[in-house]
Amino acid sequence: MACLLLALLISLPAQSDLSAAANISNGSQQTGMDKITEIDIGGSAEVEHSPPDFSGAWAKDYTRSDKWDQKLQLQLDRMRSAAQKQSRLGRDSRYGPGVISLNEGAGRGTTIIDLGRFAELITRSNDLIITQTDNEVRIKREGEADLICNGSGQPIKTSSNEFGSEVCSWQGHKLFFRISLPGRIDIHHRFEVSPEHESINQQTQVSYGKRLSFDLVQFFNYYGPSDIDQFNCTQTLSRGKVCSQKKNITGSE
Repeated sequence: MACLLLALLISLPAQSDLSAAANISNGSQQTGMDKITEIDIGGSAEVEHSPPDFSGAWAKDYTRSDKWDQKLQLQLDRMRSAAQKQSRLGRDSRYGPGVISLNEGAGRGTTIIDLGRFAELITRSNDLIITQTDNEVRIKREGEADLICNGSGQPIKTSSNEFGSEVCSWQGHKLFFRISLPGRIDIHHRFEVSPEHESINQQTQVSYGKRLSFDLVQFFNYYGPSDIDQFNCTQTLSRGKVCSQKKNITGSE
């Protein structure tokens, strides 16, 4: 699983915190919830009508999805601009022109670059295979544990152990997950399906404490029901995954 590689690739305060993302999911049914810019999990989170239909097989749309390295560069540029402004105002003597704090007060050993790499690792899946019933939504991702939530409108804690806790919730027509790991590390996912059931918007945030976070927005296009055995798919550089339905081969009539 991709999460098992995180501790080897990212230098966060406690490297075991990141590998716990895999352990917490394997410890019981996995999920978590929250909004990317702070979801109020204590709110009513009521589903006014039936939850939207997320079911199906979905392929990542690379033309519309964020590229993590470009998103990281934009955030570094904003941080650098803010640091230069603070230096000019004489509010922080630590920073001179072009010098920035990569951890924004989040603690030693953790930087925005670490969070960007982490976010990229846990969102590498090219496909989402989603099954949905009246009682459960299950999101299968390549190399990652399934995200699972029931159909209730109230926040549901789906797991809690030494590796962290997981919560999911519906808020209106959006589905939220939050995975809270030891060491003040949170993973937030928000899923929203288009009214025509043609695409899914997935927004992911990795945060450390309350001051340092990195967001990625990705889009997935519908290409058929969740039974992927019905399709032949080819990965392309320009269009991502292109799929066509298999023809039924029957005997001569």
